Amino acid sequence: MNANQSAGKNLSKFDIGFIAVGVISLILMLLDRQNHTIYGEIVLFAAFLFFFAKGIYYTKINNLKYATMCFLFVTIATAAEIVKFLMRSNVF
Repeated sequence: MNANQSAGKNLSKFDIGFIAVGVISLILMLLDRQNHTIYGEIVLFAAFLFFFAKGIYYTKINNLKYATMCFLFVTIATAAEIVKFLMRSNVF
């Protein structure tokens, strides 16, 4: 790779959408920890369903890069929800 080439040139619209939805849902999830609003949960649940369905779709058409990204987001967000639940129940 030349020094003049940008690493972000090869990002598709799906990559940018994946990053944006992930960041927005994690920010809303952190805000939700303080005031117990439902907005973070709604966005995160919608992101779960969207990325899980997209992961299955990309697995069927053998696009394993995007399928891995989708399932990785669902796994990380699920782990974050479990940690948030444990923090609310004073386990830590």
